[in-house]
Amino acid sequence: MDQEGRTLTDTALRQVLESETRARHRIAGEEEKAAAALEAARAEARQIETDAVEEAREFQSACAAEAESRLAGLREEAEQRLAGIESESILPQIKAAAESVARELAGLEIADDSKTADDEERGPRGTREPA
Repeated sequence: MDQEGRTLTDTALRQVLESETRARHRIAGEEEKAAAALEAARAEARQIETDAVEEAREFQSACAAEAESRLAGLREEAEQRLAGIESESILPQIKAAAESVARELAGLEIADDSKTADDEERGPRGTREPA
């Protein structure tokens, strides 16, 4: 090969090497951009997850508060109904009547016991012992 052929070959080889170097730099730059975009996407995904968890907690707290409020209302309503049933019920009247009957029976038993003792002292009715 002559000098001029070598110069053309060297020039072509140099151009190929420079193109390869530029391509490698461009690829490295694109890889860096892709890595940065991937990290940004991961950070965004973490933020979305964090926000979703926080929203879920807030929703759960709101549901728990609403359930507690409803439960308190139901409890109060049940207590009012029970109080109404108890006040409207005849149970207090039955209890009062039972207590009254029990007192009367207790009084009769005491009276019967004293009559029995008196009767024993007097003897059988209708017959008087001579004095």
